Amino acid sequence: ERRFTFAAGLGLDAEATAAVDRLREERVERDRPGDLKVVQAALGVLREEGFALHERMTIRTGRGSVHRASYVAVANQHPYTFFGRVPVQMAPRADFEHGLDVVFARELRRRDMWRLPVYGLLWPRHARHGSRRVGYLHDLDDFVVACDVPTAVQIDGEYLGQVDRVHFRYERAAIHVFVPASRDE
Repeated sequence: ERRFTFAAGLGLDAEATAAVDRLREERVERDRPGDLKVVQAALGVLREEGFALHERMTIRTGRGSVHRASYVAVANQHPYTFFGRVPVQMAPRADFEHGLDVVFARELRRRDMWRLPVYGLLWPRHARHGSRRVGYLHDLDDFVVACDVPTAVQIDGEYLGQVDRVHFRYERAAIHVFVPASRDE
């Protein structure tokens, strides 16, 4: 069992995270490579897949819906991550007041790849209206992702390896934050 605070992913971003971790190991300072190296790693993964993402996972929600996916991103808060100073709007409806949000790509062919950066950085249309290629599930308490083949997973930017199945469960009121009154009041 593992808990996360902000985000988790199966597929593309986890594979890119693994590639970046390998780069980090090669660096003398062992520091994290910059954002462009992360993009370069993701492009390398896509190149290996022929610039297409094939459905290889099934999402089953506690509400009974079933969805096929090639890539899954789970968010507990918006933004999902940052590209430099630009927030990635993968799951713009996610917040700590609701359950988990799930963004998933269905089968994406080469001609569909533009959707990932456009929806993530510029126009998160998928969050309100959905798309034939990108789905959005909001405020989930419980769901399972079953993988057809072992699939890479990352949690809060840490690559954890490959999995066949992941059970996500939202714990309401798991964190309590105390903010002391300011001295100026």
